Amino acid sequence: MVLAARRAARRNHGDLVMRLPALSLLARFSLLSLGCVLALMAALGWVTSHVLVQNMQESEWETTAQIVRYQARTHGLEQIFTDPEARLDRARIRSSLSPLFSLPEIVRVKVWDRDAVVLWSDDERLIGRSLAGDPDIDVALRGQVRVQIKSLPKPENAEEREFFGTLAEVYVPIFAAQDRGPVIGVLEVYKVPQRLYGEIRKARSTVWATTTLGGLLLYLSLFWVVRISHRIQIRAEAGRRKAEAELLRLNQDLEQRVVDRTAAVEAARRELEASNASVSRLLEESERRRQRVGTLVAVSRRLTAELDLPGLLGSISEAAAEIFDGEAGFRLAEGQWLVRVGATPGAMEVMATERIGIGESISGRVAATARPYVTADTAEDPYLIPAHRARARAARTGALMCVPVRMGAGVLGTLIVFGPRGHRFDDDAVNVAQGLADQAGIAIENARLYEAAVQARREAEMALSQVKQLHGLLPICAYCKKIRNDRDYWEQIETYVGERSQATFSHGICPDCRATVVAKEMEEWRRLQHER
Repeated sequence: MVLAARRAARRNHGDLVMRLPALSLLARFSLLSLGCVLALMAALGWVTSHVLVQNMQESEWETTAQIVRYQARTHGLEQIFTDPEARLDRARIRSSLSPLFSLPEIVRVKVWDRDAVVLWSDDERLIGRSLAGDPDIDVALRGQVRVQIKSLPKPENAEEREFFGTLAEVYVPIFAAQDRGPVIGVLEVYKVPQRLYGEIRKARSTVWATTTLGGLLLYLSLFWVVRISHRIQIRAEAGRRKAEAELLRLNQDLEQRVVDRTAAVEAARRELEASNASVSRLLEESERRRQRVGTLVAVSRRLTAELDLPGLLGSISEAAAEIFDGEAGFRLAEGQWLVRVGATPGAMEVMATERIGIGESISGRVAATARPYVTADTAEDPYLIPAHRARARAARTGALMCVPVRMGAGVLGTLIVFGPRGHRFDDDAVNVAQGLADQAGIAIENARLYEAAVQARREAEMALSQVKQLHGLLPICAYCKKIRNDRDYWEQIETYVGERSQATFSHGICPDCRATVVAKEMEEWRRLQHER
């Protein structure tokens, strides 16, 4: 049924084509192609002329601005903006501006300072007036060339309207240095763009003439090609009819091949969908890795900049939770113990024991081996201690990743990251966590060194203050060896020195005193004992 319907449709189509007049196809194409070519010519001519006019105007205004800046630098016009006395000398300003009036098409010049005040104008009524807030002046004071082509509607342009219908107002910023530095003033140049408009008219005429000629050639070429194609089509129609029988004969075989090919295409489509899904997963994983690395870099910078050790220890777990979007905790090694010094609320529920030994539980095992450890089910992990196992089951904790915080060959602590049920930490996550832990180790060592340096400085300052207190002339009694203090009281030398330093004293007898005083006293004591 399907084959019969297709044969009938093709036969009817062939008969209809043969019944149509030979020139109807050319006539329809002539009208359609003529309309398309005319539309293309109009669009191309308008766009080309518009872009050309825009470029010519921009080039003209930029050239005018460069010429004005050059004349200003050459004739010392920049001093008008920087020298308070020069801006009051109108004769000097007029002399400096005279080269600008000699330029072609320039009919008037105004001088503005950086406060939008008119320093000089042909119309003396405008001198000293402020036009702050004028959009054209504001744009020029920001360092951009501003151009307005209009019929001079502003009040300060009343004099120009008497002589010119349309002028180009070119606002040229003057910089402190050559084409750079802050803007020190603005030169407003009134220009009659007759030459520019003449060139624009010539350019437009050239563009439209070229576009028209090109459209005509395109239309004739297409018409010639279609005419030849129409003749070829007529000759091919006979061949088509001759091949119709062979085509119908091969149609059945082709349909079977189409069925087979459709099955193959369907299989390829399913394979392609699977491949696309795999690519999507890879892209998502790549984006997740990129975000992790970016967050790791930012967190690492924040950790290495922290020198307060207590604050640093508390922020390590927060940094890990931020990177992996989960819960995290940190244990610091103190001798043979690992002490919990920071944890997010969710991690605190599982890390119930504040101190665990090295080699105990998952954290202790990681600290002992200095190697990362990953488990998909925290509550059922054999290394977890019973107290933590019960907490993990109650909190419905899933995956766990623990990495050592290393500094050189030593382990400063462990970093633990918790994930939800069904989550698995891959090698990339372990590498990122280990990178964070290494940065944390460096930050901890830096904070400890900083605290040691601060403590050493305090001790040095204290010792220096004690040395200063003991410096100077100290009166000592020659008989009892007491020292007169700052309040003019006599006190024992041990008391005086002990209050002003960390020195302690022990009492004994020196060899000289033992030979002179003690020996005589012992000899006297023996004599008295002998007499008794």
